[in-house]
Amino acid sequence: MDVINIRTFHRFITIHLVVVFLFLIIPCGVFSQLSPGKLTKAHSSLEGLSNCTLCHDLGAKISEKKCLSCHTHLQQKITQNKGYHVSKDIKGKACISCHSEHHGVNFEMIRFDKKTFNHNLTGYELKGAHKKIDCTQCHSPENISDPVLKK
Repeated sequence: MDVINIRTFHRFITIHLVVVFLFLIIPCGVFSQLSPGKLTKAHSSLEGLSNCTLCHDLGAKISEKKCLSCHTHLQQKITQNKGYHVSKDIKGKACISCHSEHHGVNFEMIRFDKKTFNHNLTGYELKGAHKKIDCTQCHSPENISDPVLKK
């Protein structure tokens, strides 16, 4: 083989390797943009490519307005300047910073350390006997009036 043929052969091999690489890698990236993962049980009714814009603005991140258009109980609290989501630690944060999605059906969207959680931020200070009881004694489906939160 002369030098010209070797260069041509190397170019040929390089081009084919790049093409094969692109066929193997790009579909994964494209697919993750179209379907980044299953939604949680709470949002499972929003599953499917035709529903993406119910939560996402095209070419942008999650829309806070769209979150609150479904989570009306939360919107009411925020409008009234009440509750945890208007506390100094939370106000102004994007919903997605605490409640991420697309991690699977059984992913817990509401996660926090019960031992270190500052309940005063909710606007309801735990005093006396309330300090000693388990959180689930008050935060249970029987004590929640909003049907969306009971899920």
